[in-house]
Amino acid sequence: MRRFALLFLAALAFLGAAAILLGQVLSPGRLRVHLGGNPLIAPGEVWGGDVLVIGGGLAVQGTVEGNVVVLGGPLRVGGRVGGDVVSLGGEAVLQGGSEVAGNVVALGGIRRAAAANVRGDILEGLFGRAGWVVSREDRPVSLGSRLGPALLATGAAFFLGLFLAWGLRTRWPRRSRAMVETLRRRLLSCLGLGLAGGVFLAVALPLLVLLLLVSLIGILAIPFLLLLVGLLYLLGLTVCGLALGEALVGRREGQPWLPPAVGLAVLVPLAVLPAFLLPWLGPAWAALLAGAGLGAMLLSRLGTLEAVPVRET
Repeated sequence: MRRFALLFLAALAFLGAAAILLGQVLSPGRLRVHLGGNPLIAPGEVWGGDVLVIGGGLAVQGTVEGNVVVLGGPLRVGGRVGGDVVSLGGEAVLQGGSEVAGNVVALGGIRRAAAANVRGDILEGLFGRAGWVVSREDRPVSLGSRLGPALLATGAAFFLGLFLAWGLRTRWPRRSRAMVETLRRRLLSCLGLGLAGGVFLAVALPLLVLLLLVSLIGILAIPFLLLLVGLLYLLGLTVCGLALGEALVGRREGQPWLPPAVGLAVLVPLAVLPAFLLPWLGPAWAALLAGAGLGAMLLSRLGTLEAVPVRET
């Protein structure tokens, strides 16, 4: 584990330097970063650069002359944004009288008042729209309104994970066995490596999003980048589901679908529902669960290395 710790620290140092350099390129000396919380650009306040919020929400009632990027929280714009607006993992609300000079990307959905002005293109979900969209009433989102999409996402993740598990067990049986055995025998190492990978992505993903904001093509690529990351974590959760299912019902060679179905039926709701319903803590918990499977994939080199038996003392 010492080697992984050194590599992890080196990666953080590299990403920290890259973040400083990127901040100077995008907005020299004026990159404002918030980790968690719900910062406010107050009425009358003018910020000359870009604003990046990770794991929290943002309210813009004043003026931001650069880009606004919110990852993992809601965004509310009642003032003016001189660049692009990107909301990933939360809903974007454009209030009456708000103005966005660039493009708007909101994978969590957009609620836009009739008097909100967006000069650029709008990307809601995975589909782009130009100009105006249908305006919806600007009202707070209740927990019940998020429960329906959370249940839908849970069902979709379960069936997609079951398909991935079936593919692993039928197309690459030896590799899937090596990954499951690595997770079972080296659980703490897998958790630690998965956690390190999650921190790495938490730093690298916002940097990539900021880099892609420089062009419309880059903005359109952001949803596919997030989809790739989501599929990667779903694959990690699938490996965990295989291991848990085999621990509960056995390997069941005659019924290859049963162990992953049981394991995923337990793990997917525990991961997806909190990720949708609990801001900040929910996505972190889901990433931790799936990260154990990703750690097993890395430690076994995608199943090409057999698991080393644990020494008994």
